[in-house]
Amino acid sequence: MLLLFVGGGLVLTLRYWILPDIERYHDNISAMVSHVVGQPVTIGKIEADWQGIRPHLLFTDVLILDKQGQTLLALQRVDNVVSWMTVLTGQVRLYSLEINQPDLLIKRDVQGLLHIAGMRMSSNIPGQPADHGLADWLLHQKHIVVRDARITWQDERRAAPPLILNQVNMLIENRGRRHSFSLRAEPPAELSAQLDLRGDFFGTSFDNFNAWRGELYTQLDYVDVAAWNKWVSLPIAPKRGSGALRGWLGVEKGKINQFTADMALADVQTQLADDLPLLDVIKLRGRVEWHDVARGFEISTRKLSLQTNNDLVLQPIDLYLHFADVTGKQSASGEVRVNTLDMGSFTSLTHFLPLTSSLKRQLATFAPQGRISNVQAKWQGDFDKLLNYEIKARFDGLSIQRSGNIPGFTRLSGQLDGNDVNGTLSLNMRNSVVDAPLIMPEPLTFDSLIAQCSWQKHDNGMEVKFNKVSISNADLAGNFFGSYQSLPQSPGLIDLTVHLTRAAVRHTARYIPLVALNGEAHDWIRDALVDGQSDNFNLRLKGNLKDFPFDGNRNGLFQIRARATGVGVEYAKGWPRVENAVAKLAIQGKRLEVTAPTAMTVGAALNDISVVLPDIKNLGLPLQVRGESVGETKNGLNFIQQSPVREYIDGLTDNITSGGNGNLNLQVDIPLRGSKPAIVSGRYHFIDNEVSLGKGVPILHKVNGDLLFSESSVRTQSVTMQVLGGPANLTVQSNKGSAVNAKVVGRANMDVLRDLEPHPLLNYLHGTSDWESEITVLKKQVSLQLTSNLVGLASDLPSPFAKRANEIIPLRFEMNSTTPQQDLLSVQYGKLFSAKFLRWDEGGDRVVKRGTVNFGNAGKWAEKDGVWLAGTMPQLSVEGWGALASASDGLAPASIAGADLLIQKISGYGYMVDDVRINARNINGTVVALLAAKSINGEVNWQPQGNGKFGARLKNLSLELDRDENGKKRNAVAQSNVTKKNIANTKHPALDVAVGSVTLNGKSLGKLELLAQQHERDWLLERLIITNPDGELTADGKWQMAPSGERTQVNFKLEISDAGKILGRSGYPNSVKDGSGKLEGTFSWLGAPAEFSYATLDGTLNLNTGKGQFLQIEPGIGKLLSILSLQALPKRIALDFTDVFSTGFKFDSINGVAQVRKGVLLTDDFKIEGSAAKVTMKGQVDLNHETQNLRVRILPTVGNTASLLSAFAAGPAVGIGVFIANKILREPLDKLMSFEYNITGAWVNPNVEKVSVSKSVSPP
Repeated sequence: MLLLFVGGGLVLTLRYWILPDIERYHDNISAMVSHVVGQPVTIGKIEADWQGIRPHLLFTDVLILDKQGQTLLALQRVDNVVSWMTVLTGQVRLYSLEINQPDLLIKRDVQGLLHIAGMRMSSNIPGQPADHGLADWLLHQKHIVVRDARITWQDERRAAPPLILNQVNMLIENRGRRHSFSLRAEPPAELSAQLDLRGDFFGTSFDNFNAWRGELYTQLDYVDVAAWNKWVSLPIAPKRGSGALRGWLGVEKGKINQFTADMALADVQTQLADDLPLLDVIKLRGRVEWHDVARGFEISTRKLSLQTNNDLVLQPIDLYLHFADVTGKQSASGEVRVNTLDMGSFTSLTHFLPLTSSLKRQLATFAPQGRISNVQAKWQGDFDKLLNYEIKARFDGLSIQRSGNIPGFTRLSGQLDGNDVNGTLSLNMRNSVVDAPLIMPEPLTFDSLIAQCSWQKHDNGMEVKFNKVSISNADLAGNFFGSYQSLPQSPGLIDLTVHLTRAAVRHTARYIPLVALNGEAHDWIRDALVDGQSDNFNLRLKGNLKDFPFDGNRNGLFQIRARATGVGVEYAKGWPRVENAVAKLAIQGKRLEVTAPTAMTVGAALNDISVVLPDIKNLGLPLQVRGESVGETKNGLNFIQQSPVREYIDGLTDNITSGGNGNLNLQVDIPLRGSKPAIVSGRYHFIDNEVSLGKGVPILHKVNGDLLFSESSVRTQSVTMQVLGGPANLTVQSNKGSAVNAKVVGRANMDVLRDLEPHPLLNYLHGTSDWESEITVLKKQVSLQLTSNLVGLASDLPSPFAKRANEIIPLRFEMNSTTPQQDLLSVQYGKLFSAKFLRWDEGGDRVVKRGTVNFGNAGKWAEKDGVWLAGTMPQLSVEGWGALASASDGLAPASIAGADLLIQKISGYGYMVDDVRINARNINGTVVALLAAKSINGEVNWQPQGNGKFGARLKNLSLELDRDENGKKRNAVAQSNVTKKNIANTKHPALDVAVGSVTLNGKSLGKLELLAQQHERDWLLERLIITNPDGELTADGKWQMAPSGERTQVNFKLEISDAGKILGRSGYPNSVKDGSGKLEGTFSWLGAPAEFSYATLDGTLNLNTGKGQFLQIEPGIGKLLSILSLQALPKRIALDFTDVFSTGFKFDSINGVAQVRKGVLLTDDFKIEGSAAKVTMKGQVDLNHETQNLRVRILPTVGNTASLLSAFAAGPAVGIGVFIANKILREPLDKLMSFEYNITGAWVNPNVEKVSVSKSVSPP
C-alpha cells in the first residue's frame, strides 16, 4: 500500500509538477546524459509528455562534445520513454530510446581502437580495460530504435576506404542477458542489395566478451562477396564472386565456432586455406556447414553443387566428414557418410579442400573415378597405415589407379561389405580393366566379368576365394574358379581351373599368371604367339607355387591344352613368323611344344612344323625349330631376306628377285638367353628360275642348282643359267668371316637378248661375244669386274659408237663399294673414252654424285660434284639417237656439271659444222655452254625443270652440206620404230632460239627466231621468224603425238619484198627478177617435223605478187619454177612465143589459190598477168612424182608491140586499122585471140599439146 501511495505521488508529481516545467531541470538532465555518454552533452530543447503511463522526453538539437568543446555528434531529435525501472535501480533506464537520422562515424584506428562519433570505445593499454560504460548502459535499455541513419565505417587499421551505409534502421531489444538486434541498411549498390543483419547473443558486459555466446544471421539477395573483404574478415574470404547469400555465424566464448551458409553464387574465386590453390567456381549452390570440434573439424553439406571454370562439376551431394588428428596416444581417426558422390569430381576438388596431406596423397595416388553411394566408413590410423577400418558401400563405374603392387581397376560396379579381417565383394563389371601387377603380367580388359568373392584373414596370411567367375572380352570367353592363399616363405598356395570356349592365341601370355612362368618364358610366349584362335583352352594349376612347374606332376599340377587355327608363331626375333597354322599348344610341367602339319611363312607353304621349348624354367636350352617349304623361289628368297640368313650370306641376295619354283629345308636351334648365334642348316634348290640381280644388271634365265647355307658359310652346287642371251656357269664360295666370292663365265648373244629384254639399245647391237665376271661381297661391300673384247658384236649406233663385228675393242667395267652407301663405277671402251662415276644411295636408288667422261687421252678426274666431260671427240652425229633419247636412261643434261670438249665434226640431217669447242658449266641447275667455231658462235643453255627448256643465243650459224665419200649429200636418218612407238609418251623440251645470222650451204637466210613448247601430248611451234632485207617468213604450228600416230601442222606466211633475191637466198639465183607480194598457207604431213613427206602432204596455198620477170632458168634448176615461167612453151608449139616467154616473161601480178592433197597441188584459178599476155592455169601438180596435168590458157595482148608488128607484116593499112579498132573497141581483139594448152608429164620434160584457137572466148 505504501508503494502504491509513493508511486501514485511520484506520478502526480511528474505529471503536474516536473514534466510541465521540464525546462527548469534542463541542466540536471544535460548533466545526467553527459554522465551516461561519458562526453559533454548539450541539449537545445527538452519537451516532456506521457506515452501511456510512461514519461516521454523529447530532446532536440543534441550535441555531443569532446573535451575541447568541439562537436562530435549532432542529433536533431532524440525520443526517450523512461522506464519505471529507473526508480527501482536508481539508474537511468529507458523503456525505449529512438534516434532519428543520425550521421554517425564509426572508426577503428591503426592501433585497433574503436571510436564511435569520436569517442574511444576500447583500450590497448595493458591493465587498463576499455571504457565500455556507454555500451554496457545500452545493454540495459529495453528498446533502442535508430531510424534513417547514415553510418560511415572508417577502418584505418585495414587502410580501407570509408564504407557508407544509408537508410540504416536498427532495432535493439535487451532482456536481461539476452540481447537481440535487427538491422537493415542500404550499402553502396556495387557491394550488395539491402543488408539484412540480425543477431541473438547472451552476455552481461563487453568487459567480459570472452564469455559471450550467440548467433549472427545475415541475408543478402545480391552481394559482391569479394568486395566486402575490404571491411569484413570472413572465415573463408573469397577473392571474387557474387550472388545471393544467407549465413549463420556461431560464437562460443567470444570466438567463432561454427559457420553455416546457404549460397547461390556465381563466378567465385576463393582460397580455403593459405597453403591451398585458388578455386575458381562458375556456379555454387547449396548449404555448407563447418564446426570446430575437439582434435579436428566437421564439414557437412546439403544439396551442395558446383561447377568450376575447368568443367569440374559436383552434382548435389549430402556429405558428412569428420577428422580427428593424432593427439598424444590417440591415433588419427575419421568417419565419412555420403549419399552419393562422383569420385572423379571429388578427387579433383580435394586439391582445394583443407584435408590431411595423407588423405590427399592417397586420393592423388589412386585417382578414383566413378560414383559411390550409401557410403558408411570409419577408420583409425593414418591413411598410409590404417590400424583398422570398416566400410560398406555400393559403387557404379568405379575406377582406381594401380599404385605399386596395389591393384587398380576401371568401371567396377558392385557392393562391398567388410573390414580389415573379413568381408565379401560382389562384382558386375562391364567394359572394365583390372590391373593386378602381382598376379597378371599386364592390365586385363573385360567386356563382362561377374563374380562373388570373399576374403578371410588367417594367421599365415590372407585367403581369397573366387566362386565361379564368368569372363568375356575381345580375347576370350569362359569361366574359372579357385582360391589363393598367401603363405610365409612361399609365393603362395593356388588351386585354379580355367576353361575357355574362345581365346585369341596371340594374347595367351596376357592371361597366364606371373607365378606360372618365369619372366623370360613369359616374354617368349608373349612375343612368339602372334595370331590364331582357339575354341578349346584348358588350364589347371594346383599346388604350392614354390614347387612350380611341378615337373613330372610331383607336388602339384601345371597343364595347358589348346587347339587353334590360323596360328602365327614368331619363334625368334628376326626370323620370319610361321602363319596360318592349324596348331596344337601343349604345356606339361616344364615342356612347351607347338606343332603344325601345315603353315605359311612369308608367302611360302610350310610342312611338318615344330617349335619346342624343352624347359620353360631353363632357357639355357635352345629353341628348336624344324620345317620345310616347297613353292615359288621368290618366297624362299623372301624368307632369306627377312631372316638372319641374310646376314650369314653377307647380303648376297639383297637385290635378287626371282620367278620359278624351288625347295627349302631348314633346321634352326635358337638360344633364348645370352648372345650366342643360332645354329642353322639350310638348303635351297632352284628349278628353272628366272633371277634378277637388281636394276641395271642383266636377268638370269633358267637358273638351276643348289644354294647351301649355314650360320657361317654359303656355297653353290652345280648352278647353271642363261644370261645376256647365252649360257653361263655360276660358282659361289664363302667361309666364316671371309668374303663371298662369285664367278660367272658366259657368252652374250645380242640377237637372243633383244627378244628377252627389248631395250632400245639392243636394236643397234648384233652378234655374240664371250665375257667373264668376278664378284666379291665382304661385309656388305661389293666388288664387280666384267671384261670382254667384244669380238663378234656389231654396233649400228651413230658415230662415234659404231662398230664392226670383227673389230676388237676391249671393254672393262668395274664397280667397287667404297661404303655401304656409295660405290665407284669405271668404264673403259677401247681408246674412245674412259669414265668414272661416284654414286651415292638416295632413297634406295644409286645416284651419280661425281663423275668424269674422258674422250681420247684426257685423263681428268672431277674435283667437284656432278658429271664432267672432257677431251677430244673425232666426230659426233646428232641424229639417229631417237630410240635412245626417248626411252633410255642415259645421262640427263641437268646431271652434267661442266664440259670442256673439242668435237672435230658435228653432223646430222645432211649438214655439218667443224671444230666446235664446247665450254659448259652447270649454274644453279641450268647447263650453260659457250660454243666457239668458225661456223658457230654463241651461248646455249639447258633448264631441266618440267620437260626441260633448250635456249640458244647465237651470233652466227653456218651449216654446210655433209657429203659422203662420193661427194653426195648425206640424207637425214629416219626415226626408228622404237621411237615412233614411244613418242606419244615422250616429254619434249621447250625451245627458245635466236640466231643473228643463219647461213645454209653458203646462202644467207638472215635472222632466225624460234619459240616452241609441249602442251599435253602436242608440241607447239609458237613462233618461227626468218627475217632478211628481201622478205620475212613467219610460221606457227604443232606436232601432234597421239598414240595412233604423229602429224605435223604448219601455218606460214612469207612477206616478199624482192622475190628474185629470196629465191637467190634459197638456192635458185637468176630465176626471177624483182617481184613483191605474199605467199601464205597451211601444210600438214604425217610424222615428225623432220619427216617432211610429199606423199602425206595436205594443205592450202595462196600467192599474190606484184610486178616481176621470170628469167631464163637453167635446166635442172627450179623445176617447179619453170612451169610458172612457161619457158617450155615456145619449144613445143608452132606459134612463136619467143619474145614473150623464152627470154623471160614479165608479169604485173600473180594470183592463185591451191589445195594440196597427199602431195598433189590442185588449182582452178591460178592467174599470171603481164603486158604481153595473160595466163590462167588449172589442174594439178604432183609434188611427190614431179609431174603435172594442167590446162593453160594464154591471151596475148593485141595492143602490145609484138602483136602490132604481126599486123604490120600484113600491110601498113591493116596494122594501123587493127591498132585503132582495138583501142576504140577497148581491146576486144585481145579477147578474141586466145590459146589453150594441156601440159602433162614430168617437170623436166613436159608434154605440151595445143587444144584449140578460140574464136570467141570469155576473158580469163
